[in-house]
Amino acid sequence: MAPAFPLQLDLPARYEAWRKPLMAEWAQMTLHFPEVAARWPRNSKLELPPLRVVVPENTEAAVAFYQTAQLEGDPSVPRTFPALGLAVVPLPRNDALLAALPLPMKTWLHGFRHECAHLLSLDRPGLRAAPSWFQEGFAELWCPPGAADSGVLLELPRAWPFWGNMHEWWRVGESAPAEARYSYSAALVALAMQSDRGETPWPELPRKPHNSPPDLAFTGLRGRHADWDIDAGRFLLATRPGQHVDLDLPEAWDGRKSLQLLMQVGRSPGKAEAGLVLFGSGDSETRIRLRYGLGGGFATYVEEGDVAGFEAFALPNERDQLGIARTATLRLEGRLLHVEMLDFERTFDLEKLNLQLPLRLRMVVRDGAFLLHTK
Repeated sequence: MAPAFPLQLDLPARYEAWRKPLMAEWAQMTLHFPEVAARWPRNSKLELPPLRVVVPENTEAAVAFYQTAQLEGDPSVPRTFPALGLAVVPLPRNDALLAALPLPMKTWLHGFRHECAHLLSLDRPGLRAAPSWFQEGFAELWCPPGAADSGVLLELPRAWPFWGNMHEWWRVGESAPAEARYSYSAALVALAMQSDRGETPWPELPRKPHNSPPDLAFTGLRGRHADWDIDAGRFLLATRPGQHVDLDLPEAWDGRKSLQLLMQVGRSPGKAEAGLVLFGSGDSETRIRLRYGLGGGFATYVEEGDVAGFEAFALPNERDQLGIARTATLRLEGRLLHVEMLDFERTFDLEKLNLQLPLRLRMVVRDGAFLLHTK
């Protein structure tokens, strides 16, 4: 599909395989954007610079690009510079686990499409005159791949991955996490566009009753970034330097069959800490943490309440094993949960811990990339 508007896409050489799918996303957006934004006519007399998206390989590279281009703002997050026709969409880190993906991480692609929507609005002064909440929400409507093709812009959006119908039940959308707040704005924009077909459907923030209970495949994603293939049981998290990401997995474990968890921490610079947290299905604040290190170190222990626990690795975290993938096994015998890796085993009495089956799993990583296979 040839794009209706040319775009210069600057990718790191290591991620060149992403060029074709990213340009396909751009082509799809340029095809449908004129239809959805038709109420705000283009001004063909505007002299716009050539459109360009720059993808720094990590935050350090983004900082260097900002300095060279004399840009202002936070280099670690996606940002569009309208006067330059430029969007900068940095990767969270330059890691082999990311580079091995045939397609960009889903949440990163979400941000790429958001910034592309801003670029496509530059020659539509009516849209550019909208308040910032409307412009951001309108850009967020385009974030799901295939938006407009599937009619997502004609209905209330399902923009942010995992949150599903979040905007229908989040009671105070403005105070939601940043990942959800833009989805909330997208919902408001969709409502405004439905109720007012004119060029200025934004005099007031539309109101939406929040009385629908959540019905989610994923109960939460906190932080950026994440990629997933639910059918294959593959999940990948990657953080910016010093940041934290955690993801609630879509399926709980009922203990009927043992569960194999293949874990790998990326080797990009950072003090990576990764692993999983097991929660019971009831109201207990007790949880079991599986801690996995960059060099294959492993530990598992109980945590209570709001206090995060810590235990040294029972299996050594070896420098010559950086990035090694190892399998942890969860096995249930009666009320006893066995957690095993290599020759390490620890047993937990679920009844004494007041942890009810099925167990819910949350994968976590700080300052690194973390790959998990569950099948």
